[in-house]
Amino acid sequence: MIVAGIGSRKTPENVLSLFRQLGQSIAECGGILRSGNANGANAAWQEGAGDTSRIYLPWATYNPNNLRGKSIIVESRSDLEELVDKFHPAPQNLSPGARALIRRNIPIILGYDLQKPVDSVVCWTSGAGGTAFSLDIATANNIPVLNLADTTMDQTAIWKWIEEQSSNKQNKEPYVLV
Repeated sequence: MIVAGIGSRKTPENVLSLFRQLGQSIAECGGILRSGNANGANAAWQEGAGDTSRIYLPWATYNPNNLRGKSIIVESRSDLEELVDKFHPAPQNLSPGARALIRRNIPIILGYDLQKPVDSVVCWTSGAGGTAFSLDIATANNIPVLNLADTTMDQTAIWKWIEEQSSNKQNKEPYVLV
């Protein structure tokens, strides 16, 4: 099981607590968490999953105090740049730093080589910023998205999904540091 644990920097504390618990559950069942080392939701996921995390960084020194797990620096590549241009609503307005932050979201969802997508995305977002970009990538690739900002969502469904995934398969992703 490979899960993208992402979301807003402004995720409510009760949801951050749930993300820590979910991250720990993913790690305990042999799953892999992918995240992006931002404050808020990403940091909570990473805290829970610990060393089983695969953390995609826009540059080597990005938020070093949050870092847990194995870090993978996402450098500019033509395939990634094409996807930024395709899915971002205004790629021409991105500064180099903002573009690097957006670009690192692609392998979180699709894998470093874009060939091993996550099984699901679990997040909390109101639908803006890098998380919205990630959800667009996930949706275009038919990856299920569970957004806890959706107040109609039953949180027990997330726990049930984690249990089902852990009993059905255990996907291991090789560690690649570039």
